[in-house]
Amino acid sequence: MREIVALYSATGNTLYASKLLKNAEVIFVEDFIEERAELPSDRFKLGLMFPVNNNSLPLPMAVFINKCLKGRDNSNIDYLFAYATCSRSAKLALHILEKELGDAGLNLSYAASITLPDSNTRRTHSPLGEMKSLAYANKRLVEMEEIASEIEREEVKLPSLLPYSLFRFNKVNKRSLPHQNDRCIVTSRCSECGICASICPMDNIAMRDGKAVLGSMCIECYACYHRCPAAAIMIKHVDGQYKGLVDTKELMRR
Repeated sequence: MREIVALYSATGNTLYASKLLKNAEVIFVEDFIEERAELPSDRFKLGLMFPVNNNSLPLPMAVFINKCLKGRDNSNIDYLFAYATCSRSAKLALHILEKELGDAGLNLSYAASITLPDSNTRRTHSPLGEMKSLAYANKRLVEMEEIASEIEREEVKLPSLLPYSLFRFNKVNKRSLPHQNDRCIVTSRCSECGICASICPMDNIAMRDGKAVLGSMCIECYACYHRCPAAAIMIKHVDGQYKGLVDTKELMRR
């Protein structure tokens, strides 16, 4: 039986984790949304893999569910699993995911999360260097292999219950909605390589007059900042890029 993973990855942690799912066909959610790929018509296993974004479900995954799963006859999905990467906790994001899937008439068979190096851009935050990031990820390797094994065996494991206090959060995190990000600035170091435009999941960056221009559809994944080879994109009060666990070329969508 085919195993399809609908993947959203920003700086690459989730793509890295997906590599341990040996039988999976990994496809970016953008390819489904933009109709470059389609879900099978015969029976299959479906995985949803994503990083926690601002303590919430990332917008591209929510769009995939609403555009590609809601209103579809999903009776040919034999096993539905979710696999999130995070720096702290994925509980709220998985709770929101369950609600989105419920609206589409679907129920999870399995849910898991793994903590991987933090690419956050908080004030004074300094991301781990490449060697430390790989060392950190290697410490999680046994956990990732166990998750992959549980998925292969089609085990049933639902998300743990949320503490009551977390229900005060809105279903949609406003910081995750598309907006003009005033924290990001493109400096004169821009070499017009186009990498930022090709990895942006929202198609929010254009190359004009020898420089990257940021649009008004930012969801603060900061893949452009972390993956710029010239460090030409600056974020106020932040120092240091997180190069991630995969090659930048693997994240290029266009």
